[in-house]
Amino acid sequence: MGGGIRGVAIAYGLARAGVNVVLLEKRFIASAASGLNMGYVNVSAKGPEHYTILSKLSADIYPELNEELGGGFEYEKNGALDVAETDADFDYLSRTVEERNRVPGIDMKMLDPKETRSLEPAITPDIRGARWCPIDGVVHPLKLVRTLLKAAIQKGAVVHCGEEVRSIHVRSGRIQSVVTTNREIYTHVVVNTAGIDASAIARMVKVNLPVFPERGQIIITEPLPRILNRAVGPFKQY
Repeated sequence: MGGGIRGVAIAYGLARAGVNVVLLEKRFIASAASGLNMGYVNVSAKGPEHYTILSKLSADIYPELNEELGGGFEYEKNGALDVAETDADFDYLSRTVEERNRVPGIDMKMLDPKETRSLEPAITPDIRGARWCPIDGVVHPLKLVRTLLKAAIQKGAVVHCGEEVRSIHVRSGRIQSVVTTNREIYTHVVVNTAGIDASAIARMVKVNLPVFPERGQIIITEPLPRILNRAVGPFKQY
């Protein structure tokens, strides 16, 4: 349950494997964080080491997934930069490069100002340098979710939007059914991908799930002439 990228991707994977899948979303597909982000396939910012490993495994899926689904979600594996404006910034980013490179295949490095501007000429020369991660990439988040949703439906997944889960019935320690605002669905398996509502869903089966909402910010400008070629820090240009 949950119609963001996690829920839709899991629905697609299960449906592709021949499993009967019902996807429940209380609002509309990609109505929360999956529809309000910069579409960053990000390994460089993911630490400590176990998080870096998981992020790389995720990033490694995208080229094959892009081919499998026939594109359509603007995937590019074109790397990412994080600019260091001061010596302190440079020292901090250098430490993260050392940490990330403990994971095989990351191959991050620090660039000087000239190397940085060879990748992104619009960046001012008045910088200390930048952290470069060649395996980072970008997608169009809404198109990715919709492409996966369409593929999941084609594989047999059933999708119900505008249906809030009200309760989960359990007997003898096993799930029996899920009750929504519109129906009761009989199942022994529930995959909880409800995002900030995941803890509320977990409480329905007496599980304490320490997931807490965190407010983020995103700003979208009017269309601008091409300035950036890739993700640079928190900035990405479509």
